Formats: sequence, structure tokens, C-alpha cells
Amino acid sequence: MNLRKIYIDFIQDSYCYDFKSRYIAIGRTILAFGTFCSILFNDPVGLFNPLNQAVNIHHTTVASQMSIFNILYNHLDMAKYISLAVLLVVMSGLYPRVTCLLHWWVTFSFGTSVICADGGDQVAANLTLLLIPVCFFDNRINHWNKDDSSY
Repeated sequence: MNLRKIYIDFIQDSYCYDFKSRYIAIGRTILAFGTFCSILFNDPVGLFNPLNQAVNIHHTTVASQMSIFNILYNHLDMAKYISLAVLLVVMSGLYPRVTCLLHWWVTFSFGTSVICADGGDQVAANLTLLLIPVCFFDNRINHWNKDDSSY
């Protein structure tokens, strides 16, 4: 097949795609649920401080310093509860325009701050980053609603 035709078909299909579909809502909820379970079922001291050391290890990069778990390093339980609350709001679907940024911040923070990171955390952070433009222009109050009720 011609590469130009494939590119033109891709562009035409992307113009016709409904970004307010339930598939985006299901994807965001699955990503939030995965991070939610990782934070909920693990002790924050074990995730972010190996061997329960009293040493205050802070990351040196600017990107790592904006992590909620780095900002609230001395209060990891509070960071855990804030993250869980944000992820619950994301899963409920309220205000996708606002929660897309918070969702990325929590998944990015978890992926960069956790000691025993696996590939799924980085994939979730990258996917939530890619979902920001899609969700930022979503003017619905709840992403589970199909109507265009805007706020």
C-alpha cells in the first residue's frame, strides 16, 4: 500500500473520531484504578523509603522534585491519601478538564518516586500525559455522560 494513502486515511479517521466516547472514560478509569490499587495496598514507607531508613533522600532533577511524594516526603501518609482522593475523583469522572492534570501529576509522581518501579507505572504516566489534550477540551461535567453538559 502507498504510505501517503495510509497517512491520509489516518488523518481522515482521526477527524471523525469522537473523543467524548466511553472508550476514553474506560481507559482513564483503568489507568487510575491501577495506580489506585498500587498506592492503596502498599505501605508508603516501603514504597518510597527502602528498609525504613530515616535518611531523607530527595531526587535532584526538577521533574522528580515536583512529585507529590517528594514534596510531602516527611508526610507520606498524607501524600497517599491525597493521591487516593485524586484517583477516586478521576474514576468517578468528574470534571475531566481539571482532573486530567491531577491524574497525570499523581501517576507521574508515583512512577518517578517509587523505589520498586515497574514498566506499568511509566506507561500509565505516559498515557495520562497523552490524554491531557483530549481531556482538556472535554467540557462535560462527567466523562460518563454522553451529553454535552458543559461547565
